Amino acid sequence: GYGQGNGAQLSDCERDAKAAVANLRKTTEAWGLADALGWTAWPLIWGGRIDEGRAVAEEGFELARRVGHTGTQALCMRSMSLAEGAKHVDLDELERVANLENEMLTSVNSPWVALSHAWLSNLAVWRGRFDVALHHAELSSDLMPPSAWSGLGDAAKLTALATSGDEATCRQMLRSGDFEPPAETGATSAGQHFKFHAALGAIGPIGGGGCARGGRGGGDGRGAGEA
Repeated sequence: GYGQGNGAQLSDCERDAKAAVANLRKTTEAWGLADALGWTAWPLIWGGRIDEGRAVAEEGFELARRVGHTGTQALCMRSMSLAEGAKHVDLDELERVANLENEMLTSVNSPWVALSHAWLSNLAVWRGRFDVALHHAELSSDLMPPSAWSGLGDAAKLTALATSGDEATCRQMLRSGDFEPPAETGATSAGQHFKFHAALGAIGPIGGGGCARGGRGGGDGRGAGEA
């Protein structure tokens, strides 16, 4: 289920994750069950089933806390925060949880602290703190282990550049070939998924010209629809 989730196939992820939870409930493997609950919350929340996803994340958080699974505690905290943010955006609370998650993952030397840096980058963009956003985006890229999440920091960086109005650097990133649209068929990694949406989001601030080949512009400075 985790692989499907990182491939942005929400229905497949939900099915497989719930099957994993059901199987682990039959065992005494509390560590694995906490992890499975943490990941099951994601497709539910991203699929719009906010309350169900939050309830699953809360169960996973409490179980992870009892068995000392810091990484899953952090994951479930993020899910609960995103679920709450989907109903009522409170930047102070989102930043509090993101910073706490960052501290927790740092305390256990988890490489997945790279994910919290990407989250902090996006929150800094919402605050208009673009230097802070770029700092966290670069940390995310530097710390990210090779995985389905590779590219998340680049997505955060592009978002910060586009929103801050740095058109030249933004277009340079889009023309680098790193932001090619995902394949029309097959699974897309989480990193590719977020990079694609970052590229789409950049079109508003900087225009369509210069987007990656196959995107909204041809990469020659002309926007979509321009001859």
